[in-house]
Amino acid sequence: MNIPPDVMQAADLWLIGPLSQTPLPPELLAREMPQIAIDGGIAAVAQPRLWIGDGDSGLAPADIPAIFKSAQDKTDLEFALEVLRVGLWRRLHLSGFTGGRADHALGVLGVIDAEMRRRGSFEQAIFYSGAGRVVQRHFARGAQSFRHDGIFSVFALSPALVSLSGACAYPAHRIDLSVLSGRGISNIASGEVRIETDVPVIVMFSAD
Repeated sequence: MNIPPDVMQAADLWLIGPLSQTPLPPELLAREMPQIAIDGGIAAVAQPRLWIGDGDSGLAPADIPAIFKSAQDKTDLEFALEVLRVGLWRRLHLSGFTGGRADHALGVLGVIDAEMRRRGSFEQAIFYSGAGRVVQRHFARGAQSFRHDGIFSVFALSPALVSLSGACAYPAHRIDLSVLSGRGISNIASGEVRIETDVPVIVMFSAD
């Protein structure tokens, strides 16, 4: 597969999906992460290094490497993560994958969770709104931290033991979090929060 060297070697990759808005957020552009267009995301991408998809929502440009998905047994994002497994990346930044159909959103959650379990070096996936606001983070098992001011909720796609500490209203120590349980919703952050889990979890942020 013709994957550019900078994509192969980067610790952070920016995947730009079909729901992305233009212009892309300047604060993300300033980070100079390799931009990978996922199918229809090519309409929004500023400096694409690679295109991956099946062409049903956006055609591959002729001037960059393109990897086509020929079968329909997996989503474009799932296929893209399979393609990118050969790289050294540890964090994914994703634009244009939220705010659309609920069934697609659930599928994205499952794809990221499965890849995080498969790839030991996959630390975090950060999802952005069209304006560049972080709307959710997926954390691998272990201890990590995030900064936020406002409401956040923690979910898991398998039974989890979750600890929360730092600048949050409701700290927790190894609480049992069942699949998509409401037990982790509506916490309040006022700065840096540390989260420690035994399986991958999802942290969603309220716009309020």
